[in-house]
Amino acid sequence: MARKAFNFYRSYWEQIKLLNSKQQLLLFKAICEVQFLEKHIEDIAFNDKVLEIIWVGIKHSINTSLQGYITKQKGLGTQVIEPLAKGGGKGVQNPPASQGQEEGQEEVQGKGKVQKKKYAEFVFMHEKEYNTLVSRYKKEGTKQCIEVLNNYKGSNGKKYRSDYSAILSWVVEKLKLQDVSVTRNIKFQC
Repeated sequence: MARKAFNFYRSYWEQIKLLNSKQQLLLFKAICEVQFLEKHIEDIAFNDKVLEIIWVGIKHSINTSLQGYITKQKGLGTQVIEPLAKGGGKGVQNPPASQGQEEGQEEVQGKGKVQKKKYAEFVFMHEKEYNTLVSRYKKEGTKQCIEVLNNYKGSNGKKYRSDYSAILSWVVEKLKLQDVSVTRNIKFQC
């Protein structure tokens, strides 16, 4: 079933209204393509630096909205949907930790229980999620992402409902910004 509506926040409008008509149209089109057509945020790119800056500011909430919609429509409960992040990633900050399920606890999916595996002292995820990271960022890149998240969670006491989602939503972007030599070899798709 095609999506019929989505939230368009005033904060989007406050930024968009400052643009010229051509820029506004490009940004509205990008938002609608992601929200209605489920186009990957990673596939959205702008040549205009002003649009890129605004996109970085709004894409997280757009991504969250779309993930919630997809999860609800497909009845996946707490399962994470494929990542929807890219668009330049300038100025990424660590998001606040989600409240919810404690790491390492079992979560119910369908009739069976799926146990999260421990990949570092503070990082837990399903084996399928880990394998997705490895296929996307290779073993070395995945190891680096896990290390960054582990250090962050350990030093701040943060807990995430999904460490996999945290890696996709900010850890990868943080590594791109740091221009770490390992990430250059992994070829994160910017």
